[in-house]
This record gives sequence, structure tokens and C-alpha cells, in this order.
Amino acid sequence: MSVENNFKNVKSGMDVWGKERLELGMLLRDKILNHLNIPWVIENGVLLGAYRAGKFIAHDDDFDIGLFFESNPAALVSDILNKIKQLLPEPYEARYISTYCKKIEVYDPTHGNYILAGPQYNGANYHHVTADLQFYQRFDNIYRALYFGGPNIVEIPAEAVLPLSSIVIEEQEFPAPCDVVTYLKCWYGSLSPNVKYNPDTGFYEEKA
Repeated sequence: MSVENNFKNVKSGMDVWGKERLELGMLLRDKILNHLNIPWVIENGVLLGAYRAGKFIAHDDDFDIGLFFESNPAALVSDILNKIKQLLPEPYEARYISTYCKKIEVYDPTHGNYILAGPQYNGANYHHVTADLQFYQRFDNIYRALYFGGPNIVEIPAEAVLPLSSIVIEEQEFPAPCDVVTYLKCWYGSLSPNVKYNPDTGFYEEKA
């Protein structure tokens, strides 16, 4: 079984909320993340859009950021979340998620939210203007995504992440993994625009 895309909500794409999400990403880049002393990059749909065309993918539903920890981040979560909250201007808020993944969501509640579809989300809500700060933990020579909502565990070679590089999305420069192609393939499988999503594997496959 396969589907064309696995976006969360058809009314929450970058074609609707791209401007607001870019503003949030720039705020995090310029005012927040440099205070955490943790390597970070843009990733997933934002990185894929930057790699393909330097622009957001229309159906993408958030601003994706990866944070890379050398050991278990559990003991650091409270301090990181508190620091982010202290630095965020109104109306932005932040919360820690530990159900289907381990991440911090930074979001603007004034633009509304919706319920995530799918049993892995357990009825959680999600805001239209959100930046996901996804956690990764290092195990020897790989960074493992602390994400449990898919059929597979994503592992990325450390040499594909560090040293960091940069990439441009919507005319703004952001940190990126040093090997963008390998990084994206670890998450998506095929990077071709002509793909279908296979929920059994969690990867995109080229159409026959």
C-alpha cells in the first residue's frame, strides 16, 4: 500500500503558513538556538525543499530543525526548555513532547491548531505555525533520531552531519548537515520528485 504524500493536514501547508514559519525559523536562528550550545541544522521537509529548489515544499507542515546530542538528552530537557521559554518573545510558546518522539515544539498559538491524525499521535494537537526541534542522540558513529512515530528508526552517519555546512531556503541561510544528500536519504529513501510514500517502510519510493 502506498500514498502520494504523508502530510498531516491539507490546510496547514507551507503554501498557507510559509511566511509565518520562516519568521519563526529566523527568530530561532538569530535569537534562540545560538544560546543552547548544541549543534543544529534545518532538516526533513525544509532541508529537502532547500536542496531541491531553495524554496519550501508546498504541502510541508512545519519548520524542521534537528538538535544533536552526544549522550542521552533526558537530563538536559528541563534546562533547554526553560531557556527557550525565557528567550521567546510573545506570542510564541514552547513545550516538550515525549510520546511519539522526543522533541521541543516552538509555536504561535494565535494561528490555531488541529488534531493529528493517526494512532501514533494519540489525539495530540499540533499548531499551524510550529518549528519542530527534533532530538538526536549519538551512538558510536551514528546519530539516532529519537522519533518513534514511524515504522523504522532513523539513523544518520555522524560524518554526514558534522562538520556543519549551510544552505539557503527562501533566500535565508541556515545551518545544514555537511552531507545533505545522505542525511535526506536516511529520512526519506528516494529524493526524486516522482515518488510515492510507502507507510509500511516509512520511505518514499520512485513510481513505476
